[in-house]
Order: sequence, then structure tokens, then C-alpha cells
Amino acid sequence: MYLAGFCCLLLVMLWLFQTVFLDSFYKAIKLNEVRREAAVIEQFILAQDMPGLRDELNRYGDIYVSLWTHEVEYSITGGLRPEIDRVILSYAEKLALYNEITEKDSSVTKTYKQDSLPMTTGAPNVPGVPGITGQTRIRESIIHASMIKDPAGGEIMMLLNTTISPVDATVDTIRVQLYCVSGIMLLLSAALAFFISRRVSKPIERLSGSAKRLGQGDYNAPFEGGGYREISELAETLKGAADELSKTDKLRQELIANVSHDLRTPLTLIKGYGEMMRDLPGENTPENMQVIIDEAQRLGTLVGDLMSLSRLQSGAQEPRFCRFNITAVTHGIVNRMNELCRTEGYTITFDSDREALVNGDPARISQAVYNFLINAVTHTGEDKRVTVRQEIIPAGAGGDARVKISVIDSGEGIDAESLPMIWDRYFKVDKVHKRPVTGSGLGLSIVKAILDMHPGVEYAAESDVGFGSVFWFSLGLDEG
Repeated sequence: MYLAGFCCLLLVMLWLFQTVFLDSFYKAIKLNEVRREAAVIEQFILAQDMPGLRDELNRYGDIYVSLWTHEVEYSITGGLRPEIDRVILSYAEKLALYNEITEKDSSVTKTYKQDSLPMTTGAPNVPGVPGITGQTRIRESIIHASMIKDPAGGEIMMLLNTTISPVDATVDTIRVQLYCVSGIMLLLSAALAFFISRRVSKPIERLSGSAKRLGQGDYNAPFEGGGYREISELAETLKGAADELSKTDKLRQELIANVSHDLRTPLTLIKGYGEMMRDLPGENTPENMQVIIDEAQRLGTLVGDLMSLSRLQSGAQEPRFCRFNITAVTHGIVNRMNELCRTEGYTITFDSDREALVNGDPARISQAVYNFLINAVTHTGEDKRVTVRQEIIPAGAGGDARVKISVIDSGEGIDAESLPMIWDRYFKVDKVHKRPVTGSGLGLSIVKAILDMHPGVEYAAESDVGFGSVFWFSLGLDEG
């Protein structure tokens, strides 16, 4: 519809310019042409170059020149048309032009309409060939009048007279042509509009159908582009979204299964030990009570981590930034973890070169370090050793000095394909769910959410299968 409307607008403009306004444009162009020619003829007259003047009049073709004073008029005819086409001005009309030029002190250009002599065909002066006389027609001419100086120093009015050719026949011809052009253009615009609309709408209809299937949970719905580049890009975007939704849904199901397992295990133990202590005499021992306490604590840890991750990712938990000693914070976490894991044979060492001050949320950074350590303890090797290392990175070109905290384990490592996805809240490297030594299994997702809250923080994981893993993050030093 827009394309057809645009074509109609073009046709309307063509009709207006080629028919309605054609006469006005023609007259305006003719008036300007007469004014320019008058300036040229005036130069020939002032130079008294009569041969050059006649050549100019013959070149122009349909202009007639006369010099007029109150007493006499000198006519200089030229051109290819008969002199009968001239407009004959009366003495009063010429005097009025003379007075108008004198008052305005400038040239005057006007149009005049007069009846021409009867149109005659045939050869009326040849015996035996009668002439046929038609009706008198109206002719329109342009009169340009200006003052020039004669050789004696007087003023002479120069009159230029030219006929405006009738454009009725031209308008009729153009009108017939426009009928044909309009019909052809409307047909072509309708065909082109139909072709473009189908070319655009077809792939969009296919994408819309596939998007509906995607909304219903069909992640294998095909997204085919075609046509214009933007539609192909939209198809690629929807295809990528479908792949990501498929992965997310699969990982969500895995998370639900894993969390359900982790919730069910402590609940089963608590229920079993509770029933045993109730029903069997002598089972109400401190050891059995400790099992119930440990499993309740593990259950609380899991629920707390789920709530913490939800708050962090929803933005409900705003960080509280301040300047603090990250070396002292990390050292304290390592000492506490050593006390917790000492009975199970784990050893955690902390290496640092000097004290480092940073700007951040100390509670959240502590939680990130703690979760890195939980992850390392869970996955470290048979030597049960974990190393925490602090390094000061000197200021480089265009950057400030930074402090880097690395947590290194000697476990089984992570393959290169899985490494980029370990931060995902639904992802687990080991698809066979195992109960961790401690923690909830959501530690890395929480770490990612915490570190993303701190501007300028860098973090990554480096690992080789069979050679352990290194998890690290770095912050800018605040030495002011």
C-alpha cells in the first residue's frame, strides 16, 4: 500500500507539472529568456552593429525589435515567423509603457492577448484555388520595454515583441502519454508491491510459526531466514536463543535433580537417626545427635546458598564498598577452613608477598574466597592440599597496580569444552551427581554474581585435565 501510494503521488505530481502548470512554467521560462535576449540586443544597438543585430534576431527565430520615441518608430524585424504574429500596440499603449519605464527607472516585461487575423489555408490569390478561412484565434505575446541612449544622447524606448506559442496541442499529447504511463506504472507498482510483500512476509511468517513452537517448549523448531539481511539476522538470533533456552532448560532440570538429591539426603538421615533414637533404647548417644546436627547444618547451608544466589542475581542485595585489607581477610578465611577440615586431613596454605588494601565489599569478597576454597577442597586430589596465593601485579601501560588472589587445587581438572560454562548456576562438570565434602554445589555461581557486582574486577579459571585447577580474581590496589 505504501509503495502503491508513493507511485500514485509521483503520477499526480507528473500530471500537475506536465499539464496544469506546464503553461505557467513555459511562460516563466519564456519571460526570462526574453529579458536575457533584450540585454544582448541592447548591446548590439548601442554598438550600432546592425549586421550582428540581424544575425542575432535570425538566430533567435521569433523576436521582433522596434525603437520608439514620441515622434517616430523604427522597426527591426527578424526571425523565421511571419511578421503578422506580432502584437500591434497602439500609440496610447506605447506611451503608457514609456511612462511606466520612466517612473520605475527599469525595464518592463508584460504579456498581451490579441485576436490574430483569420486563419487561411489554400491559395486565395491563385485563380481556381479558393481559400478556406477559419475562425479568428487568440494569440498571446510578450512585450519587453526598456530605455536606451541614442548616439545624440537622447532616450529611446526599445520594444521586444515575441509570441508565446500555444501549448494546448503539447498538453493534449502529454495527457495521452500520461494515461498510458499511469496505467503501466500502477500495474507495475502493484506487481512490485506484491512481490516485495511476499518476499518480506513469507520468511517472517515462517519465523513467527517457529517462535510459537519455541514458546510451547519445542527447542528444535527450525528458524530459516531468507530474503533480506535483517530477516536472516533475526533468524540467527532466534536460533541462538532457542539453543540457549534448550541448554538452560536442560541445566535447570539437572539443578532441580541435584538440589532435590542434596535436600533429600540430609532429611533422610535426620529422619532415620531420629526414629532410631526414639525406638531403640541406648541409641540416644552424642554421636547420633552429632549426625543429626551435621545434616541439619548441611541442609541449612544449601538453603542459605540458594537464597543468597537468588538475592545476588536479582539485585536485591546491594554491595557496601569500603577500603579494607584483603590480605588479612584471606588469611583469616584460610585459618578457619584449616580448623574445619583438619580432622579430614586437608591442608590449606596461604602465600602472600605483602599486605594489600582494596576497595570493595569485604563481606561479599570473603564469601567469594570461601566458596573458592569449598570448591577446591571438594575437588582436590589425593594429597588433600589446597594453596591460596596472593600476588601483587605492578602497574602496566595505562593500568593501575592490582592484587590477584588464586586458589589452586591438585584435583582431576576440567576439560576445555566445559571450562567456559562452570560459572553457570545450572552447570556441573560431573554429570553423575556426587555429594560434596562440604557446601551446596552452587559456590561458583555465587562467586560470579559477587564479582560481577564489583566494577573492574577480573576473574577466570585455568585447568588441565589431570593437573588440577586454578581459580583466581584480581582487584585494583587502593594505596591512597
